Amino acid sequence: MREELLGAIRSLNDDERIRLVALAWVGRGTYSLEEWREAVDTARTEHSRRTADYLLGLPLLGDYLEDGLAVFDEGIVDDSDTREGVDGENEPLDGMKDKPARQ
Repeated sequence: MREELLGAIRSLNDDERIRLVALAWVGRGTYSLEEWREAVDTARTEHSRRTADYLLGLPLLGDYLEDGLAVFDEGIVDDSDTREGVDGENEPLDGMKDKPARQ
């Protein structure tokens, strides 16, 4: 799975990779929505190389990306997704028993 994620991130163009880093930082709370441009500029300066390795080194990357999207009023689950386990609030597997608590 790690190799697949590395490949997916590496297949993005430079701007997409930089924005992905900035999005993770917004989701982590390092930058706010109002500071988006600064986050992108900083990501371009600090993480133009080995971006995939940097991102996969963030232990809560999935949460950071999800939270970053929420700041932009976006979500990960498509509204048209009718698979089992996706509720009306776009929370995947929200009805799953024994779902680990989000930290």
